[in-house]
Amino acid sequence: MKSYLALLVQGKNDFDAVEEFRGDNFFTRALDVGVVPSSSTLRQRMDTHAASWFELADEFNLALLSANYATGPVDFGALPCGYMAVDWDTFVMNNSGTQKEAVGRTYQGVDGVTPSATYLGSLGYWFRFFN
Repeated sequence: MKSYLALLVQGKNDFDAVEEFRGDNFFTRALDVGVVPSSSTLRQRMDTHAASWFELADEFNLALLSANYATGPVDFGALPCGYMAVDWDTFVMNNSGTQKEAVGRTYQGVDGVTPSATYLGSLGYWFRFFN
């Protein structure tokens, strides 16, 4: 999980991206892991635990959306009428020439994926998930 989260914070969401860090001593020390897994091992481990992590993600989302801090609850930027703006859209990520999973022909005529982005409130909070 640490290795995959380290990839995500760098904007890398495919398992093959872990290969460039397998011999990186700093990556291993920074994450406090003994060994960086191969891309196939990382994929298998993520698949094995996926169901339990979906429940954990739901708990994290609920905790974030209902959190109270010293200054009060999280302000997502409600509109003056009191409603919360939600803007949902998709965008194309061109993955032509790659061997990634779930790549197919998009509505823009390129091989890629079409993730969804959801913007919550008026202060720039957003959520991204892949279809």
